[in-house]
Amino acid sequence: MSDDTDETSAVLRRIEAELDDVEGALGRLQDGTYGVCVSCGRAITDERLQAEPTARSCEDCDLAASGHGDERGDSREGGDPVSPEPAGGRVERASPPAPGLG
Repeated sequence: MSDDTDETSAVLRRIEAELDDVEGALGRLQDGTYGVCVSCGRAITDERLQAEPTARSCEDCDLAASGHGDERGDSREGGDPVSPEPAGGRVERASPPAPGLG
């Protein structure tokens, strides 16, 4: 393959991965779990969602998964636990931030 073809393939893979992330976030919006960490069930901070609207995990879990959790102490204190099945079956959160607005 030529260098141009390799570069085009890499860009396509990156775009497909981003599309998968967006579709996943839309699915979480529909089922009421957007903004809830898939690892620990705590609320993902609004600041993190503004920076990364497709985030699936809170910052502590993301750091722990990457092997860097100990650098911040990984205490998880102060996070808001979110019940996986609150009354009505939906997680109550503010509307997700619009990308690029802050």
